[in-house]
Amino acid sequence: MPDERNDPPDPFPEGEEERFYRGKIVRLQYGRRTGILRTGNGREVPFAETLVEILDGRRFEDLVEGMEVGFDVGWTSRGLRVTKIKP
Repeated sequence: MPDERNDPPDPFPEGEEERFYRGKIVRLQYGRRTGILRTGNGREVPFAETLVEILDGRRFEDLVEGMEVGFDVGWTSRGLRVTKIKP
């Protein structure tokens, strides 16, 4: 029987198996319901409320410029876009 004390810790506690990139919201346009997120390597990726899923029960109004978030991306006909935001 293996010694459980030497096993590495679970990288996804409580069954959370989704991985997200890390970035910062650098611009929000509340009237247009859009924003721009800057990735860790400096790339700016746009998002629109109608095309993004905001997790943890949050709404677009809960987002603020400068907020560090987790995110996922996908390709659309207009290029790379943020598809999920996890505040």
